[in-house]
Amino acid sequence: MKIINQSIIKGNNLREMYEIIFHEKSVSRIEIAKRLNLSKTTVSCLAEELIGLRLVEDLGVTKKENGVGRNPNGLGVVSGANFIAVIDWSKERTELRLVDISSGESILCRNMPVKNDCDYADATKACYLIAKDYLRDTQKLLAVCIIIPGLIDSKQETIISIQLGIDSEIGRNLIKKLRSYFYQTSACLLNDSACMAYAEIDAARLEKTDFAYINAVNGIGAAIYYNQRILGNATGLATQIGHCCVKPNGPICGCGSRGCLDVVAGESALTDYSIDVGKDRSNQKNRELNYTLLRELADKGNKQADEILMQLADYFSTVIVYLVSIVYPEKIVIGGRGQNLGTKFMERLKANLVNMGFHYMMMRASVSFAETTDEDRFIGAARYFMKEYFDYSGSIINGFYLG
Repeated sequence: MKIINQSIIKGNNLREMYEIIFHEKSVSRIEIAKRLNLSKTTVSCLAEELIGLRLVEDLGVTKKENGVGRNPNGLGVVSGANFIAVIDWSKERTELRLVDISSGESILCRNMPVKNDCDYADATKACYLIAKDYLRDTQKLLAVCIIIPGLIDSKQETIISIQLGIDSEIGRNLIKKLRSYFYQTSACLLNDSACMAYAEIDAARLEKTDFAYINAVNGIGAAIYYNQRILGNATGLATQIGHCCVKPNGPICGCGSRGCLDVVAGESALTDYSIDVGKDRSNQKNRELNYTLLRELADKGNKQADEILMQLADYFSTVIVYLVSIVYPEKIVIGGRGQNLGTKFMERLKANLVNMGFHYMMMRASVSFAETTDEDRFIGAARYFMKEYFDYSGSIINGFYLG
């Protein structure tokens, strides 16, 4: 038991040390020792292990802030050596990004068509093989992260995605296939909203802030970051706010209910709204109504677009009140493509919240648009794996993780 505990402690120290180095870009061993409350000797030993794993490198002498004494050597994350294959599932295709964990940049992008629901596992395997073959001998593929717009039930070993038309039976078969394909590598299946939340944590430096991330894309999902963890991990099970009813007796949702936020305010739902673009008709030719176009039309004075934009703000307001009343986050972030709804939407939403919910709680919860976009989900997935699943001690080489 003592050996196991020491191994866990060591692994956690390595993880925390890597996170400090990742965020600071260049930091001395002395500074790390202060932050982690560890001895200089312990930090030096841990640094050697991270250097041995080729995750970290010694950058040589760095500038000392106070200019007194010997300048210490800095530690930085190794660039261009370690990668994660992030594979995103969307309707009729999968998208591969080969992400450099040091910078978040993608060195390879590929799309793979998917003909039916059962092909997602095969397309994912094909993407993995492409990524593996692309890397040079000096580069390492650490893991495969699969992003899905849906929920992941780790107890029932299944996934459900209304956006992709994947029910629990299909989802169960897909997981069986994925397990058989990736038994010799580290891989994880992640909810898209959780990946977006993790990208926002780094971009907005929210590591120590309790916040709710609302992921407004084709559908609407969420992730709640509380006490420095995602509630329910990256399964999506704890935060299906897209299926809160905001319009009783509204249109039927794929979940079986009526009037869900997802089916009345997701970007895909905008096709159900009718807008006469009037004089702008020639300029909007072949453009589907999305959040950006809706905002543009409203800004130009289109009354129908403005009414729809205000209605969307009202729907979002209702769900935000639910979130604040139940979880009480310090901050609510609207992201994905939700930031494309613009200033008018945000002003209406904030005005609504003044007169809704428990006033004390609502006044202390700030609302803002995200600093990231839906493209950053690939970076978020890679960061989530490194922080939650990568084994820095090297005791566990492979594993397939759900959420």
